[in-house]
Amino acid sequence: MEYGSGGYYADLHQLELGEQEKMGGQEHGTNEIRDAIYYHVISSRSGSDDADARSMTLLRFHAPEQRRAIVLIAAGALLFLLWQFSSPRPTFFANQHSSSRQSPVQNSGLVEVINSTTQYFIDYPIGSPYKGRFGEQGSRVQTLRSWLSLANQTTDVREREQILNATERAVLATFPFLTDSPGKAISNETPLRDLQQRIVPGSKGLLIVAGGKQIRYACHLIAAVRRVWQSTLPIQIAYGGEEDFSTKDREFVQSLWDGIEFVDGASVFSNETLGLKDEHSGFALKAFAALASSFEQLVLLDADVVLLQPPEVLFDQQGYKTQGALLFHDRAVWKGAFTSRKEWYQSQILRPSDEVRKLLLWTDDWPPESCDSGIIVMDKSRLDIFMGLLHIAWQNTAAVRNDTTYQLMYGDKETWWLGWELSDARYAFEPHYGSMLGWPKEEEKSEDGKDKVCSYWIAHLDDNEQLLWFNGALLKQKVSDAHSYEVPVQWMMDGEEWETNGRFKMRCMVGGTVHDVDEGERQVFGRMIEAARDVDKVLGVS
Repeated sequence: MEYGSGGYYADLHQLELGEQEKMGGQEHGTNEIRDAIYYHVISSRSGSDDADARSMTLLRFHAPEQRRAIVLIAAGALLFLLWQFSSPRPTFFANQHSSSRQSPVQNSGLVEVINSTTQYFIDYPIGSPYKGRFGEQGSRVQTLRSWLSLANQTTDVREREQILNATERAVLATFPFLTDSPGKAISNETPLRDLQQRIVPGSKGLLIVAGGKQIRYACHLIAAVRRVWQSTLPIQIAYGGEEDFSTKDREFVQSLWDGIEFVDGASVFSNETLGLKDEHSGFALKAFAALASSFEQLVLLDADVVLLQPPEVLFDQQGYKTQGALLFHDRAVWKGAFTSRKEWYQSQILRPSDEVRKLLLWTDDWPPESCDSGIIVMDKSRLDIFMGLLHIAWQNTAAVRNDTTYQLMYGDKETWWLGWELSDARYAFEPHYGSMLGWPKEEEKSEDGKDKVCSYWIAHLDDNEQLLWFNGALLKQKVSDAHSYEVPVQWMMDGEEWETNGRFKMRCMVGGTVHDVDEGERQVFGRMIEAARDVDKVLGVS
């Protein structure tokens, strides 16, 4: 994983194979002509290096290669003329030598175009209002990723360094949250290299996001991982500065188990851009924690997650193994509501992937509540996943989330699939929308006699449609009753409807397939509750 010496990531070949398999592509955002120029002009570089051209064009096209090259060259020339003569806005072709920050033009036509595009990114960064710019930001991420892919393939060392240097400058302009890192954990000159060098090649682990207020639930989760599942996966806990998780509390957690590490997001990223002290910082921290973590492959978990199978199973799910990122669905609720949000998504996703085309927000009149971000599984060795993670983090910066993201979404939940989608990354959702794990309501069956299962927990299934995990903590109702544990007896999937009685109230799934919690699962619950109660004693929770 040596930066700038032939392999930006050691496993880049997996990405190249994946992109060749992926049909179609996406041109997102409201500036398609400019987006097309980014790609087509770069792809139509002079010379006959078909390998380099392929690495760029496969992101967008699947025509035969000779025909593709002709189409791209013609399209690049036509789009250049159209843009120069019809657009009232400045372009990255215009005044390309006027800025003192512009690097000297190199003898490679490719490097010249990349430098010009970099200067455009610097001169015309995406700023407020952000609402109409999410798709365009995704196009810029795709451009940056293409340059990195090309740099890895070129045999010209000097050209490679020029491409990488330009990419670093463009990345900093695209993601200003990488500037002014406390303690210079990320430099202003080589932010991508510095983030990459934080990663330990081949590493896998669990990354729990928890401030001091979630210490109890985090300890319940760790106890389940170590004591119930006997997992030896490394564990990191991410937090947002001393005020979020004090030294005393961190030392206490480390006294309970060996091998627990802490990742302070506030020591890596500037609080000015992250706003880690505001009311939404818990949601926002997660993407930055994933960037800061040393794990190459990681399971990102909320502190109140409960694992019903060993955590290693998450890395074995087919969607993760084939795509590089695995997401889980939220509940399918509020059909017909929030139509304006759905329209906004569609305005930004102009060429939806197969994964988006399966979402209820795309296929039916359902609101855009698609993702339960209690667990996210990702492989940062895959370039598309890593670069898409930067887009996800950008959505969660203070400026963008306060302007748009958290106005349209509940916290970070939808930023995960949206960031990877707009960046043209590969990812997978679990096949089913959120299930219900809890207790039957025989006395409250629906008027037509349909079954109900009710609780405060949303459950998720593995590839074999077995219970995998749920969110909401092991307590029966963590908000109103901090002491009661109870083993659930049934779970339901694919319900026809949800009954909700307000926030923090018991919810019911109606009319789905009912399954009993089997004896083995009951025993798992019993062991986890026992471990949690032991933690409570140590914490002084009676």
